[in-house]
Amino acid sequence: YADIVGNGDHITRKNIYALDWFGDGHYKGDVYVGCNDDSSGGTRLIPFTKGVTSTGWEYTKYDDGTFEADRTYVTGSTTLTNATNGAYSYANYTSISAPNLSSGGEPSTPTHVQATCRNGGRFVSAYVSGTNILFKVYACASVTTAQTYTVDLHISGTW
Repeated sequence: YADIVGNGDHITRKNIYALDWFGDGHYKGDVYVGCNDDSSGGTRLIPFTKGVTSTGWEYTKYDDGTFEADRTYVTGSTTLTNATNGAYSYANYTSISAPNLSSGGEPSTPTHVQATCRNGGRFVSAYVSGTNILFKVYACASVTTAQTYTVDLHISGTW
């Protein structure tokens, strides 16, 4: 390790951060970015952990109790059906669970969801229902053959 900045004396050192052999910085205390020349102001960085759940959610879990998670979902073979006005087609809602990021075993609570469809000419509506994410794929024309749709989901909430 290489000590970069520190205070204290040679007996009770209190490094603000150190750099390890892999180039990773190790911080002691809160870290602020965008400070003024006199070290005032700035935005506190919130410590976080990253990972992937067994159900395929790639997540960033922040120490302040919030999270963000992303997942690509392939709907399988879905036939879009005509809406009552005939102007567009849609699939039934698909429901999937939010990732479980809580240490106590209770599921995380999503509060926001964004969904996009990778297939051209398609759009997705999505919403949060409890600890589930529901989304529906739409097309601007009648689609009568079964197709596979790939939907990218991004959620945020609390854990």
